[in-house]
Amino acid sequence: MFAALGTVVSAFLLLPLAMSSDGCASDDLRFRCSATGQFLLPCLPWFGLALGLAIAVIGWWQRDRWADGPAIGLGTGAIVFLVTAVLAVSMADEGAVAPGPQQVAGEFSQLDQRPDLRTMVARYQHLVATVQQQLSSVAPTLRWQPATEPVGESCGPPFAAVGDQGSGDAEYETIEAGTSAQDEFTVQQWVRVVNAMTTLLRDNGFSVVHGSRVDQQGGYRVEFQDAYGATLDLGSVTGTGIELTTGCFLTAAAKQRGHPAPPP
Repeated sequence: MFAALGTVVSAFLLLPLAMSSDGCASDDLRFRCSATGQFLLPCLPWFGLALGLAIAVIGWWQRDRWADGPAIGLGTGAIVFLVTAVLAVSMADEGAVAPGPQQVAGEFSQLDQRPDLRTMVARYQHLVATVQQQLSSVAPTLRWQPATEPVGESCGPPFAAVGDQGSGDAEYETIEAGTSAQDEFTVQQWVRVVNAMTTLLRDNGFSVVHGSRVDQQGGYRVEFQDAYGATLDLGSVTGTGIELTTGCFLTAAAKQRGHPAPPP
């Protein structure tokens, strides 16, 4: 009975524990985000079950010496299993460590050297419009859909202390523009596009981070990045699309304030 119940509980916890690191950033120091944690957490209830069963078996073997040996072994084994299962769940549900005042001030100071978010979004929107014009000069038949309104979110690492884990003073936005589904480039046009985009974006502070390649859907893709961490992804498959994700910047209100907002 103990073995069957422990197997069911361990199997039930396997997927949630394995997925507990999905929201981790590359510099997240929580145990569940480490390579050891990602391996150990899904296995921990099974280790506890194996150890608990071993203790129960030892108790049964000692039944001739101690009349209560089987009961003690079974009870101790069950407790060991429950402790390891609860420990795994608690580590998987470990909350983010609140950033300290020095970390907040340091990140704010770094971002304060940059323009504010509104200024940079306006620049990036102008850049996206210029990219559209360049693409249309290569393929005049492109039919552009209206660009989406920028969507903003709080920054994560390395500026999480003033972003999604802190005051929300720092944000990034995503700008998207695309054509109808039938508007794609020929191979010859794509070569011209990559050459033209490389020159245009280099003049605007971007460099190629992922060169021209064919993706899993058989379309063309190329990705650029600037010094602020902004990425511009250009692709052509079932239509042509531009996605620009800005780097992290202080909001206009935070920039004007000149210091981090007080903790909530």
